[in-house]
Amino acid sequence: MERPESLQPSARVALASSGGRLAQRLHALLIVALPAAAVVAALVYGQVRPWHVALLLGGYFLTILAITVGYHRLLTHRAFKTTRPIKAALTILACMAAQGPPIYWVSNHRRHHRYVDRDGDPHSPRTHQGLALGRWRGFWHAHAGWTFGHELSSSLQYCPDLLKDETVRWVGRHYFAWLALGLLLPALIGLAIEGTFAGAFEGLLWGGLLRLFVTNQLTNGINSAAHLWGYQRYDTGDSSRNNWFLGLFALGEGWHNNHHADGSAAYFSRAWYELDIGGAFVLLLERLGLAEQVRRAKPEPRGAAPEPSSLPSLQEAPHERD
Repeated sequence: MERPESLQPSARVALASSGGRLAQRLHALLIVALPAAAVVAALVYGQVRPWHVALLLGGYFLTILAITVGYHRLLTHRAFKTTRPIKAALTILACMAAQGPPIYWVSNHRRHHRYVDRDGDPHSPRTHQGLALGRWRGFWHAHAGWTFGHELSSSLQYCPDLLKDETVRWVGRHYFAWLALGLLLPALIGLAIEGTFAGAFEGLLWGGLLRLFVTNQLTNGINSAAHLWGYQRYDTGDSSRNNWFLGLFALGEGWHNNHHADGSAAYFSRAWYELDIGGAFVLLLERLGLAEQVRRAKPEPRGAAPEPSSLPSLQEAPHERD
């Protein structure tokens, strides 16, 4: 694989058209503003019922699991193989988290690994456009600010494998339908429970918009908090940290320094106290015969900055079982 330093800027990113830039900013604004408004609405509404909490927790768990196992470990790092139906289900659920279509998400994340904390990293809390960022300005940029104006990562450069993957392309073409379905389903559940349109609204609020608020804060926290606060088990040469809060509530994603030290491993935990629910799910799939070629951690992860070899060979065939 070509080393990052030899890439020209035109190979790293694809400049957006004016229409694409507008769509990008509108999507970012809606994903930030609507869930935040839902928090205010929930406070004003006042009533919290057990089924509200169940919808919120159930939707949070399924979509965060799909992001960490589907978008991240399966599609981005190709840490295991699975069947086409499971790949489709994980990718559809991940779309419901409203973090962009799969190829868009994977392109950004592979680019992050290649240029971490350097010019070209889309959401580093340390630098942006060649300028050093202070702690809180860096936190905002990595957590949310980057989504409003980042250069669009080239899918031809970063995802040639996924561009040939029929399952991923089909799911991505219908991204907005899956996003809408993630809001419609909890509304229908609320309607079924209460038998009223008020119940449908409560379902939409708790299982849809509030769930988006929670999941977006947790996954965005990997870009921001997990590069600012926590401990470093390995000297990776970058700002990645292991953050216990995100390790627990982002289902293993918070063991970010471990991940940066050995990007191809399907399991991020390196100690008994580092709970990795996403990794445990992959191992469960393997035990059930639904996943294979699960990549284990190297016995002694590299102590230097990650090299491009920590990313998959992008010319491989789609990582899917027949």
